Amino acid sequence: MTRLAPAAAAHARAYVDFAIGDAALLELMWQSLKAGDATAEIQAAAGRFFATVQSQVEAGMASGALVGPDLEHLTLLISATMQGIGAFASAGRTTPQQNAELIADAVERWRR
Repeated sequence: MTRLAPAAAAHARAYVDFAIGDAALLELMWQSLKAGDATAEIQAAAGRFFATVQSQVEAGMASGALVGPDLEHLTLLISATMQGIGAFASAGRTTPQQNAELIADAVERWRR
């Protein structure tokens, strides 16, 4: 297993935990970004999220653990996957066990 998998799984778990624990805040953050009226703090938080995912994707592509059309595409794909798992989890549509399985499966599929 590459170093990518544990780091990616930890990041995905943290995101899903945040989505469950602060669902209303997460929704407010994404909606304010969409509406264009996000505070500097919200913009910075979103920037950190995407920067973290992008740095993991860059490392994975450089090591050959991730293969895809380009950095931007893979970053968006992985971010959307985490957002989807988080949305299901925060809505109570999945159990904690299912969340763990979805994260593990997603990370494994991201790898080469």
